[in-house]
Amino acid sequence: MNRNAESDGAIRVLVSAHSALRRAELEAIVRNSEATKLAGSIYGLDMFSRQARDFQPDVLLADISRADSLALSRPSALDEDKAPLSAVAITENADLGWVIPALRNGMKSVLSRDASAEEIITAIQAAFTGLVLLEPDLVETILQNLRPAAPRSPNQEMESLTAREIEVLRMLADGLANKAIATRLGISEHTVKFHISSVLSKMGAASRTEAVTQGIRNGLIVI
Repeated sequence: MNRNAESDGAIRVLVSAHSALRRAELEAIVRNSEATKLAGSIYGLDMFSRQARDFQPDVLLADISRADSLALSRPSALDEDKAPLSAVAITENADLGWVIPALRNGMKSVLSRDASAEEIITAIQAAFTGLVLLEPDLVETILQNLRPAAPRSPNQEMESLTAREIEVLRMLADGLANKAIATRLGISEHTVKFHISSVLSKMGAASRTEAVTQGIRNGLIVI
């Protein structure tokens, strides 16, 4: 698969999205930038391997559905003809269960659906050069989940929560929705979801309610 930009310096981008409207939006972003050229557009990643050979992209720009996220977590998802393709994912459901395997498989960036055109183009350029571009909060969450885990007591699990995660936990106890938490903290809903996923993982909680209950029991939340 081609790994060189066009002779005019433009990066060939393959757009993927299940929504026709979303594909059109992403195609317009790629076309409107001098740094990129639209190589093609596909309906999700189900037929990615065959279609990627036809379009010869440098970077995959994919609006991720649940099915796509499962595909990206497979070892061969972005590996065609022994030439791993760099990918930029746009999603509202960046669960670490698929994000970490996808990063190992060649994904270079995870953006929220409210990312600007400028942020998307910057991520594509970074991916093309082999750089990983992630939000600082996401990097922190991933690093914490990648560290070797030694057996911990419930109190130690509580202590491993970051200050921001404790803030989010307390807002969950107040009954705030993701959007309200994002507004109050001045971050994106996408980042809020990462924090909640990390909180549940660290606390071994199956739900927000269970996490809040444990937080109250361990003195992190005062009622």
